[in-house]
Amino acid sequence: MAKYKIGVTDACIACGACVPASSDKFKLEATKAEPAASEVDEADVEDYKKGAESCPVQAITIEAME
Repeated sequence: MAKYKIGVTDACIACGACVPASSDKFKLEATKAEPAASEVDEADVEDYKKGAESCPVQAITIEAME
């Protein structure tokens, strides 16, 4: 099963759009959003992708791990 690395760059403006869009896979901290997990499998990556798509500054990264 494929694994994915989830991250949030410093471009994050802490708007919170990712939280409701991704079934709460992100939480909003003082200065930026944080993912609930830094590594996920295929079963969970779709929820993280929804959060990434909602980000107005494209600060959420999702990378396939080898």
